Amino acid sequence: MKAKKFINNILKQIKTESICKSIDFEDGSWRKDIPSEPGWYFFKTNTPIKVLKSMSKPAGINHYNISAKISNKNYLLKNDILVITQSNNELFFVYNGETINLKARAREHYDGHDKTYCLALKQYDKLKNYDWQFHYLPVSNTGYQDHKVLRKSVEQGWRVNNGWPILSES
Repeated sequence: MKAKKFINNILKQIKTESICKSIDFEDGSWRKDIPSEPGWYFFKTNTPIKVLKSMSKPAGINHYNISAKISNKNYLLKNDILVITQSNNELFFVYNGETINLKARAREHYDGHDKTYCLALKQYDKLKNYDWQFHYLPVSNTGYQDHKVLRKSVEQGWRVNNGWPILSES
């Protein structure tokens, strides 16, 4: 019971204290103030699912194939269970994760990186037509000491409480 209370406390902090950066596809300086420390991060967008489904295969070997990720979740989307979906043209969560270095992970998901799995958002011209946001909360802001188990538990707890982001690993 203590673990559940512990995780729920951090989830409340994520909901009320996470920091939001609007992604500028023309200028990567939106990442400059993101700390190089452990934490949790989330991507929100108003890009329609049908546009995400139409994305071409990425250039990088470890870059997420956005269209394939969504196709793998079609059975969940059809039944409207578990997966977070978009309502009208509103922003919705499409990805969440945990990392040892928030700044590096924001850069990898934005620019792409051949040695780590990432979204590589900048590679897709279509995405520039929509709003994208990077939300994050450093572990140090929670008052708890960092540990991989803590970060993973909170990442999964967030999904249990909010649904599964369509581009997150299943």
